Amino acid sequence: MTMRSHTGSSAASWLVAAVIALSSAAPASAQQQARVFISVNGGLQATSSNFSQDIVFPESGGLYRDVLSAATAQESARFESAYRVESGMLFDVSGGVRLARNFGLGIGVSQFAANESASVSAQVPHPFFFDRDRSISGTLPLPRNERAFHLEARVMVPATEAVTVTVFGGPTAFSVWQQLVTDVRFSQEYPYETASFTSADRSQEFGTTVGYHLGADVAYYFSSNVGIGWFLRYSRAMVELPSGSDGTLDTQAGGLHTAGGLRLRF
Repeated sequence: MTMRSHTGSSAASWLVAAVIALSSAAPASAQQQARVFISVNGGLQATSSNFSQDIVFPESGGLYRDVLSAATAQESARFESAYRVESGMLFDVSGGVRLARNFGLGIGVSQFAANESASVSAQVPHPFFFDRDRSISGTLPLPRNERAFHLEARVMVPATEAVTVTVFGGPTAFSVWQQLVTDVRFSQEYPYETASFTSADRSQEFGTTVGYHLGADVAYYFSSNVGIGWFLRYSRAMVELPSGSDGTLDTQAGGLHTAGGLRLRF
């Protein structure tokens, strides 16, 4: 599915116009002699996202099992998990090389980790009667890790002798490690009119995909080689993860990154 964003196009047009304006007014400076750029940053993935998972277990197991996939031999059982990926700490390292006066190429690696929570709700069939499901629910923590490799085309503009503004963008390769719920455990007692959530079985799933990123960096150099800087980057892709019942689910990778740290140039 192709996604178009009018807001993203407007932002990109604004950035291009700003770079052209800065280029025409930028002073010639010693910093244009630098060929290699390195940045090390710490910060935040500031956006959050949600996704859900719905699994049905058809007629499998015995009468008194305390695992949802084996709850009854006569009716299907099902559960739904709602996941929320919160904002979290981000670590980023990138480097680049100047190929022309204001143009260069770079590559960056960012690592994001979060301990998200999942809300689980399930319908447990009654062991004796049809159409008398018991509802149970619970929450549990599920860790998530994202690693992204950003291939960057860079336009670098020395706004002053000490300040450089860089606009960048390009493709991003994402790797996502996500724990998912695979089964639900519960307790029940005769006459089995109610059931209670006790825990959930989980598995670590992995997926990769390619998306995009767009951003800007402002660096202040207090010597010819060393400085500090701050960047904003927005990246996005949809990752498919294996799910129960031989299915898959989609989860968003990336988001808005804001981080700052060390700048080096040689």
